[in-house]
Amino acid sequence: MTAGIELIEKGRKGRGLDRDEALALLKGTKPRSKEMYQAMQAADQVSRRQFGNIGGALAQVGVNWGPCPANCGFCAFAESSGVVKEPFQLSVDEISDLSKGLMAEGATGLSIMTTADYPFSSVLEIGRAVRKAAGKGFALVANIGDISSRQAAELGEAGFAGIYHCVRLGEGRDTGLDPMKRKATIRAAKDVGLMVFSCIEPIGPEHSPEELIDLTYEHLELGADALATMRRFAVPGTPLAAKGTITEAELARISSIIRLACGAEIISFGNHEASTLPLISGANTITAELWSNPRKGELERVAGASVAEARRKLWEAGWSLLA
Repeated sequence: MTAGIELIEKGRKGRGLDRDEALALLKGTKPRSKEMYQAMQAADQVSRRQFGNIGGALAQVGVNWGPCPANCGFCAFAESSGVVKEPFQLSVDEISDLSKGLMAEGATGLSIMTTADYPFSSVLEIGRAVRKAAGKGFALVANIGDISSRQAAELGEAGFAGIYHCVRLGEGRDTGLDPMKRKATIRAAKDVGLMVFSCIEPIGPEHSPEELIDLTYEHLELGADALATMRRFAVPGTPLAAKGTITEAELARISSIIRLACGAEIISFGNHEASTLPLISGANTITAELWSNPRKGELERVAGASVAEARRKLWEAGWSLLA
């Protein structure tokens, strides 16, 4: 038995791997190798056992669209890239109606996504309206800019169950955001009892195994409740477009090893893009996306997969779906 197979079998037990083990496994598991497929199968087995074979189709509503001063090098919204020029914003009533419809379609959670400079008071207004329209039987998550402890508490009071927040790959280098402030936001949310949904993203061909594994353990140490992976898409006109995109198979390889590393420390493991291979490599949730999407240079009502398409992908991968 090779060292890689031994690490995979250790990870299969569901108790996680330490940093050095996860790094050795990611570096040693080559694309299309026997170890890659065994890691995918082991991660899939861990998630199905831990999560009772229950999969979830999350829904994200991008409520505004326009030039953003955060200037992330991979994002269509970056003011400096000039990809998005004309601002667009959904009204609170439109967001409420959309949210109610998404839950009726079978979404298991809802994320409200804004640009980094979106008014915080408007986020609170949206939260209260969505809760009133769509009820309380789902996780409402805020995917917004950095916040203070007081603002985190206000999110909870407005009906949000958590935040989607992470330190991205190349944060502070490829983005105009301070990684320390990103970490402080996660701690603020945890301190007031909000759940934290994080993601290892946006993964590109240039990112090293060390970067991926270090970021994974950084989020686990920060107390992320759920983790996901997402690959970077080459948005024409953005600075990082020339670096390209990894394949879905490569995303599945990376995802499987990150999943084995996490063990039972997380409540779900997702793939933000609605891809199929990660759903047999440890992911049990995928995301449907409406309206603004930072991975696209054009505004579309359905900006990714629909809820029905996300649920279909989960079903095709053998996951049981919540009604």
